Amino acid sequence: MSRHAEITRLLGAEERRFRLGLGQLRALQEKCDAGPGEIAARLFPAAQVLSGDPAALLSAFGTGSFGRWRIDDVRETIYQGLIGGGETPTMAGALVAAIVDEAPVLTHVLLALEILLAAVMGVPDEPAPGNADAEAGADAQAGETQPAPETVNPDADDGDLPDITVPAL
Repeated sequence: MSRHAEITRLLGAEERRFRLGLGQLRALQEKCDAGPGEIAARLFPAAQVLSGDPAALLSAFGTGSFGRWRIDDVRETIYQGLIGGGETPTMAGALVAAIVDEAPVLTHVLLALEILLAAVMGVPDEPAPGNADAEAGADAQAGETQPAPETVNPDADDGDLPDITVPAL
């Protein structure tokens, strides 16, 4: 498991680094009035619906099973993740304002959940620091082919929306 818990994902047109360290997790908790587990639990139902049949989205709204997530669960997770990934707060704010705020909020639910899960569970492909056996194993696995994550475009007719990487849930 990752000790650093940094992931690289597409945000807008560029790959960006995301990480929630202790300081970012505390800021996220303060802003959302919930810990990372509760925020993830709120986002999870929406992520499940988004990673499935598009018709399930309407059904989930109609039945109230879409979850209890909030706008800041998505927005603040991405903002704090960018800061933890190395962006300045000013740049992170500008990116969130330009990309996240200008897109339908569902576009970024999966990204927010992925950032949270990396912080809480770690990233499997990063060896523990100082562990020579794990580093050797990671080097050996680097040559192995891993299945690509499934990509879902929530609105296939709208070329302006970025594709969403579905986390392995």
